[in-house]
Amino acid sequence: MDIATYQGLYSVVQAADDTLPDAVIVERALTPTPKYGKRTFTRSDPTLDAGDWAQEVLDDRAFPGLQWVPGDVYPLDANAVEYYATLEAGELVSLLHEFTEPAVIQSLMIVGGEIRITAKADDSARWRFTFEAAQLAEQPLLDDVSDPREFLLSSAGDEYLYPDT
Repeated sequence: MDIATYQGLYSVVQAADDTLPDAVIVERALTPTPKYGKRTFTRSDPTLDAGDWAQEVLDDRAFPGLQWVPGDVYPLDANAVEYYATLEAGELVSLLHEFTEPAVIQSLMIVGGEIRITAKADDSARWRFTFEAAQLAEQPLLDDVSDPREFLLSSAGDEYLYPDT
């Protein structure tokens, strides 16, 4: 089941620049406007490097993300334990699961996780790693495959076309 939400997403970000007189509002916007339309986030507090700040927020909040919980990992030897134990949040990893149809092959960023160690008397400890990861969801536009690329508009000419419309 797919669940999509645009809550918390913005296609326009505005911020008051503290270096300009009268706290001039600097704006950054996605072009073309995404499928969910024009949604504006405004920061009225004076902001250092308002244009850069607005662009960073826009880069982070323009498109929905996909979150993956790939399951538990049980390393088979000490080298695997060391590898998984040194993975950190923000690190890019690959997820490969060939036993599904179609196979899952994704590049993901680790956003969290958990390490569990179960001690066993007279035996080696059992290590279990659980990771959560995220993937940026792309919003593809239809184009006319020309060079330079031209994005296709609706017959009314007022909005861009996406593959599922």
